[in-house]
Amino acid sequence: MTTFIVKKKPLGTTLEPGMIFVGEDAVGGDVRRTDVDPPVIIPFGFAEPLEGDVPKITTPDDKIRFCETATVIARQEKTDRDYLVSVAYYHSANLTKFGKFTDSRIGPFQFTIKEWIAATAPFNAPIVQYPPTDLFQWNRQITPAARRAAEKTKAYNDAKGRLPMPVELYFFERMDSGAIDFLKLAEEHPETICEAITIPAPDGSFSAEIKGMTGRRVGALVQEVRDGLMKGFGDSRADINKLPAHNRYFHDEDWAPWLAVAQMMKGDSLQTSTDKLPATFMSTIVAAPTPSAAFVAFCMIFCGEPAVKSKLPPANMEKPQTWATWGAAAPDPAPAGAVVLTNATVAQGIGILAEPATKDPVQVWLCSRNAGTVKVEVKEVAKTAITMWRWLDLSATVTDAQAVVRAPGSNDGLFVEKAPGIIAKLIADFMLSDIQAAAILGNIGHECGGFRSMQEIHPTGQDGRGGLGWCQWTDTRRTSFEAFAATHGGVLRDDANYGYLKQELDGPQYSKVVKTLRDINDMRQAVEKFERGFEVADLATVNYESRMRYAGIALGLHRQKLDTPIS
Repeated sequence: MTTFIVKKKPLGTTLEPGMIFVGEDAVGGDVRRTDVDPPVIIPFGFAEPLEGDVPKITTPDDKIRFCETATVIARQEKTDRDYLVSVAYYHSANLTKFGKFTDSRIGPFQFTIKEWIAATAPFNAPIVQYPPTDLFQWNRQITPAARRAAEKTKAYNDAKGRLPMPVELYFFERMDSGAIDFLKLAEEHPETICEAITIPAPDGSFSAEIKGMTGRRVGALVQEVRDGLMKGFGDSRADINKLPAHNRYFHDEDWAPWLAVAQMMKGDSLQTSTDKLPATFMSTIVAAPTPSAAFVAFCMIFCGEPAVKSKLPPANMEKPQTWATWGAAAPDPAPAGAVVLTNATVAQGIGILAEPATKDPVQVWLCSRNAGTVKVEVKEVAKTAITMWRWLDLSATVTDAQAVVRAPGSNDGLFVEKAPGIIAKLIADFMLSDIQAAAILGNIGHECGGFRSMQEIHPTGQDGRGGLGWCQWTDTRRTSFEAFAATHGGVLRDDANYGYLKQELDGPQYSKVVKTLRDINDMRQAVEKFERGFEVADLATVNYESRMRYAGIALGLHRQKLDTPIS
């Protein structure tokens, strides 16, 4: 079977130019479409095969862009960034192999054409946002993958009453409710051969692929996926760690890596543990007057973050009050990972906040020693018992001299509402940094007055009608935009405006503007470069300060939205 792309619309079909389908060569150069029942003959010249390798990542910077885009979209869709990159790195040999056009599964998330259409269909009406050919663009796979993960995480939680583990979500995404029975079978009867599974397995489904794995054992298959996801997670860390702080940190344990150490130390009898970490800890608290203070220090030292170690109190870390000088006062409510000092009603005197302090009492990691038994546990502590909340903001350890953030004004309500979603789409669709995407938003904001003026107030241009839409498209570009919008909801629709912007930036004339933009990290340069290459305003009225203002507002809104850890 071969993947074909439609060159022109075949009469009597729903195919449109640019769509893809699966088929095989037929008599006389015609194509027999086989992904429908019954098969359909597409006349010679109406479609052509896609051959060779699917476009792949070729530079280290693009790997980092992939991780940055996954971070932004995961937050947008409220799913787990680390799961997404683990799947992608596992399937694609660390983003180096996306397959061939002739493969059944393609790209970093290994979508089949059928899965791709299913994953994007709910988000395509009434505006087509994910044409079938986007399947072959690795950056365009991230949003559907994130949406699928978010949807299936919720479905699994509804079915089982808890969130799925990564390997459970992996199979549940691809097998729906049948995954629960399959995983149970793999746990209870791991030697069962794949051909013998009895869950529904329609043609072309992942379940059917499993049934076709001759001689494989279900337990070994699940373990292979589990190991692959763990390896993918580990292999992605080097690229994740190269992201700027506002995108690198995702979970509470990213913003406060000492939390991960605390969780690994949990136990009722650390002095008898054979694990290396508790044994090392026990050797440090022999003479410590307050085990919980020594525990806090231990978590900081072993979290692996140099910036944390450099901020440790200079002496007497085993005494709670020493930590009153650590970091800075925590924001309100305090984030997970804040160090809390307590009054005498809490014997330990100091601990680490286990989750954001949005409730009272709060959950705190504490260490106690009683009759020789050393225990690390989470306990409830009343807020009235906490005398001090301390926090180390790791994002402040990385400066971004190129970022210019502005506060919105009283007339910027529409821009404040729309900009965060648009900037996330630009990052996802065009592999841009947030500064580069904000530069585009800065130009758009200036052109349409923060989305308040869709028609140019003082019309200019060859046809005298002036600019229209987000980008104030003029003359022939206006005519093209109007034709596009007529079939995409109308000129006032955000989806129509973004859809046409995306079409232009994907096209031969303006794609080079995006390519140039990717090499710029200074916001002013990015704003000016996009304006000169895409907007091409009259130099007498270009007003770069207004464009910079909107870009700064967009960046601030974006980073404000992302700078909250996801528990």
